[in-house]
Amino acid sequence: MDSSEVLMVLRPHPLSLIHSYVAWSYVAFVPLLASLLGGVGVVNSSPALAIAFVAIPLLGASLITRSVSYGVAGAIGGLVLPWILGHVGAYALLPPTQTSVGVLGVAISEFYRRMHRYVIARDRIVIEFRGVLGRVVRVLHYSKIVDVVVLRRGIAGFFGIGVLLPLTSLKGVSRGSYPWPSPLDAIYGVSRPERVAQVIKEAVRSCG
Repeated sequence: MDSSEVLMVLRPHPLSLIHSYVAWSYVAFVPLLASLLGGVGVVNSSPALAIAFVAIPLLGASLITRSVSYGVAGAIGGLVLPWILGHVGAYALLPPTQTSVGVLGVAISEFYRRMHRYVIARDRIVIEFRGVLGRVVRVLHYSKIVDVVVLRRGIAGFFGIGVLLPLTSLKGVSRGSYPWPSPLDAIYGVSRPERVAQVIKEAVRSCG
């Protein structure tokens, strides 16, 4: 960023990644519940995948994101770990190993959330992703923005968390049927998104 005045700095709210937290928490806590019920702490991938699709209207992320989150969590917890530990004769270690993997998955999800940063400046929006291997920055100048759309879905939307989609063109876009944007095209996980959208719209007008 240069000397342009910064109006606010945002990061995705934790509820915006609830699909990932739930998936890995499932892997972490099912072994504990199973042991309390006297069973073997085995997580089967089928329930995880079933939850992914049943929860589609609730969790608010895209179908692909949900499927990947639950599919990976279910496959690791229910297929990969039992096969590895059974193969080496250490099946008794399955419950604590599954719990450890689930906790690690939650931690990685939180790390991923913190990789995103959104800077709302006086004359531009900066969408930034800082990964382990690099950094991606996209700059949207207000002179190119024609509208700002607020999208709310699922549990996150119910609790006032939304996605801001700055539109640089209205061509081919019909109101009420906006596609779910990619992370570098929008501001994800915004608390009180209408208020933030109003700040951006006022800045756009002042630059016009």
